[in-house]
Amino acid sequence: MVHTPPELARHVAAAADERLRACGILGGLSDPATLVVDPACGAGAFVAAALGVCAGRASKPAAVWACDRDRQAVAVARRVAGPELGAAGWQTTWIHADTLGVDPEPVAGGHRVVAVIGNPPWSTAAAGQAVVAPAFQPMLDDFRRLPDGQPLRERKLGVLSDRYVSFMRWAFAVAACAKHVGVVALVTNGSFVDGPVHRAMRAAMEGWSCSLEIVDLGGNALLSRAGKRDDNVFGVRPSVAITLAVCGPRAGQRPTTYRRLWGTRADKWAALGTWAAGDREGSSTVTPRAPAYAFVPVSGRAHRYAEHVPLSDLFPFHREGVQTNRDAAVVASERGALLARLRAFVAGTADAALDAARTPSRHYDPERARTAVATALSRDPDGRLGISVLPIAYRRADSRVFCPVTPFCHRPRPRLLAAMAHSEFALVSVRKDRGDRPWQHIAAVRVVADSSFLSNRSSCRTRVFPVCDPHGRDNLDPVPAAAIARVAGRPVSAADVARYAISVLSAPAYQARFDGFLRTDYARVPMPEDRERFWALVDAAEQVLAGDACTGSTSRFDELLDPTWLR
Repeated sequence: MVHTPPELARHVAAAADERLRACGILGGLSDPATLVVDPACGAGAFVAAALGVCAGRASKPAAVWACDRDRQAVAVARRVAGPELGAAGWQTTWIHADTLGVDPEPVAGGHRVVAVIGNPPWSTAAAGQAVVAPAFQPMLDDFRRLPDGQPLRERKLGVLSDRYVSFMRWAFAVAACAKHVGVVALVTNGSFVDGPVHRAMRAAMEGWSCSLEIVDLGGNALLSRAGKRDDNVFGVRPSVAITLAVCGPRAGQRPTTYRRLWGTRADKWAALGTWAAGDREGSSTVTPRAPAYAFVPVSGRAHRYAEHVPLSDLFPFHREGVQTNRDAAVVASERGALLARLRAFVAGTADAALDAARTPSRHYDPERARTAVATALSRDPDGRLGISVLPIAYRRADSRVFCPVTPFCHRPRPRLLAAMAHSEFALVSVRKDRGDRPWQHIAAVRVVADSSFLSNRSSCRTRVFPVCDPHGRDNLDPVPAAAIARVAGRPVSAADVARYAISVLSAPAYQARFDGFLRTDYARVPMPEDRERFWALVDAAEQVLAGDACTGSTSRFDELLDPTWLR
């Protein structure tokens, strides 16, 4: 359990109170029409904050509903906050239960005004989740469908099962039951603000809200930084965000806004104080639209970009690059050095580079790794068969070798290795970039790429799109292939289309025009509209393919682009 700082709870409660009063609910959180709901009350920080915000007022809320599945936390909240709530006349119901197992509609109870405030659990579904209430279960699918009703085309939907995501949906369900005004004011993990898999969640939240404010408190320990200080208000690794949504027939329509806070924790408390009071200075108006439905402001217009085809649709087989985890042991500059290190690992010879590989953890057994490496060396003692040693595009302009043996290498990606064995080259990109340093989103490699090939931060993992799949077949979706062939005048291969994509995505004009969109999801490639231009772009890609791990872009790419793509 990570306790909510009192300052944060007070600012969120004050913001919910101010927005209610702006909707004509004169008593705000303490209005006789208001039901205050904390779905994960813990030790009572938000309920206490709500009482503090309303101190001195003659009115009191209709009721307070506070729930948590931690029996001890509920007992503490009742003992610590209960007496003051009772003295103020706030009728509070403390419940020991998993909120997700509670039907949202009865909680709202027909109240005219509902305010859902709190800091729900951030744990993943793998950490254990109780049975979801039958009436609530179908609502969870709302974050897995796009506004047109189409399901999300994602292989990994696990992040949508994180508990804070489910609590967000539950909170909106309760707020929607309010007869006049519903408010959702939650502090959560900030990954939903710009995560590609969360795009249907963002679209739904914006669609349900008459007013939606996102305050991004930042603090993500995994991001690249350009010198700005960015303290985490909790002291945890993930970023933190506040969602403040107002919905209902009495709620006035306002544009969606996004505000990013930087600096020390004290700086952020100061900025939150003005925001809670209704000051929107520093907030940007955003219009979440396809394809990303982004809450973060995106430079440029999505007019033509939304029509382009994502790399993931062009090349169906793709994988994240190799994840070594113990680079000092697993990666070397040349084959002989790595083979010597592998033999030392098997023999138990002292070598500082192997310290991490000899340290057990919950996910790593050194003895199992030693046995696997010994087996690989017995089959491939010279590292020439690709069993014990393989080349890797480690970083841009930095090719090395690695040991593709699991668990010594954390994730060697055997299917990707099989695909690369058949492929002349692969296009590499990143699905998104959350950092604020200059970045490169496209490159080409002739050997498998490391997951950090295009970044040294795990938030910007390299994705590899080989021109062949693991069985040696052309890695090209037949639908766009047919459309491109009609323009090209003859059938096209995955290598042709990959070369075309490399040239387009490397063009400075294209990168400048769509920079904001290129940071939010898989890069999108425009369909060619001219035969000669298509084949010229295919030929131009040789500038990028000139080396094993070469990246680059030239003004010639700009000259070959169709200007209609840049409108």
